[in-house]
Amino acid sequence: MRISRPWGEQRSTRGTAYHVRMHTSASITHAARAQLRRIDMLVIRYRGAVRELPGYLPSAITDAELDRTSREVLTLLLRHIAGDEVHRELTAYSQDIGRRRARQGLPLDSLLRTVRMDFRFLWEALVPERVPAGRAELSADVLAIWDAVELHTSQVQSAYIEESMQLRRELEAERGYLLERLLSGEVREENQLRHAAEALGLQPDARILLLVAAPAYRREFRSGLRRAFPEAQVHTAEGADVALLDSGRLDAQGWQRVRSLPAGIPPSPGSLGELHDVWPVARRLARQVRSAEAGAEFGEHWESALDEGFAVAVEAHRADVMRRLDELPEHARADLQATVRHYLRSGSILETSRALFCHRNTVLKRLHRFTELTGLDPAVPWDAATIRLLLR
Repeated sequence: MRISRPWGEQRSTRGTAYHVRMHTSASITHAARAQLRRIDMLVIRYRGAVRELPGYLPSAITDAELDRTSREVLTLLLRHIAGDEVHRELTAYSQDIGRRRARQGLPLDSLLRTVRMDFRFLWEALVPERVPAGRAELSADVLAIWDAVELHTSQVQSAYIEESMQLRRELEAERGYLLERLLSGEVREENQLRHAAEALGLQPDARILLLVAAPAYRREFRSGLRRAFPEAQVHTAEGADVALLDSGRLDAQGWQRVRSLPAGIPPSPGSLGELHDVWPVARRLARQVRSAEAGAEFGEHWESALDEGFAVAVEAHRADVMRRLDELPEHARADLQATVRHYLRSGSILETSRALFCHRNTVLKRLHRFTELTGLDPAVPWDAATIRLLLR
């Protein structure tokens, strides 16, 4: 191996490592020149090899684009192997491919499989063209091919990673912008809401649950959210950490995980278009959090939100709590509500039974049934206050 002086002194356009040129034998130079003369056939063979790899579907990258990029790359690689001064062109084009494939959404693993395949592909193409040589010359030829492919691979990978990071920054900026518009009530049209839902990773018809991190526990909120809901994203809006979940997909365990997060947990507003209605309440609830392992729900802290957004939050909370009760036939629902109202006024099973002309056991059964359906017990003072709020 020798270091060519012009190349040894020139830095790569990425990183700080010097590029080292490998000695190219007359044999490998002849083989590379021969393949350059039949580049069209080489491109067709290369396309067939790439199509066998995962991720390179024609719907993602067309044959025309694949042929165009492979022609340019193979030409530069063969010229590099032949000893031509194409380091700058190869570096620039490799970086362009990395950025382009990142924008196209091609998985990095699929991209690296392809560029790593280049060594084997070129070796198999060049070996038949080589003049039989000794072991030392064979080693030099292997290193010459490896040098070209390694340069190409490193530039593709670094450009892909850099572009992916930029895309994530752009996406996060777009999500933050859309979220702030949603929270301010600026997004109302159906098409805009659909676009916002897609950008935020939600279904357009999702029942949205807004979580606002407690100011004192932002780090714990982020780490807890990653453990509980790995797919959820944390956004920043007006200085607060915010996450959006689809409450319609939460089972009992999911709700338990939600309640373990140090966050303000307002009622689900119903849709993205109504998110701004509960935003003020959510921020106030976040300030009620006193532990890194428990959130502040509206049902437990509604007295802290007795101003802006309160009426809307109450209606949303009622929809959540009374959902199973509302599914009952009208007469059954009316009997339960009447029994609860009379009991809340008097606090007496006996007086309630007299007022409704029914047996005391009937009153007890109705109260128990109400608790089963709503999770609120009329005999518990705080629950009783919440029930009066919801049955107003």
